[in-house]
Amino acid sequence: MLDYDVVKKLTGPIEPVGETHTDGHRYENLRGTIELIELLLVDITEVAHSMSRAGLRAARFLRKTEGELKEHNES
Repeated sequence: MLDYDVVKKLTGPIEPVGETHTDGHRYENLRGTIELIELLLVDITEVAHSMSRAGLRAARFLRKTEGELKEHNES
C-alpha cells in the first residue's frame, strides 16, 4: 500500500515510546494525523451523498468504519 507509506512518512510516527521529548513530538504527529483523517472523512461523507457507484462505495465504507469503531469501544 504505497499511499499509506507516503502518508506515514509525511505525518510521522504517532506511537508513544515513554520518553517525554519524543512523545511530545509524536503527540503533535497524532494531532496532525487526526486532523487529516477528519478532513478525509468529510470528503468521503460528501461523496457518500451521491447515488453514483462512488457514493455507494463511500457510504458502505462509512457504515463499516462506524461498526468497527462501535465494536472497538465496546471491548
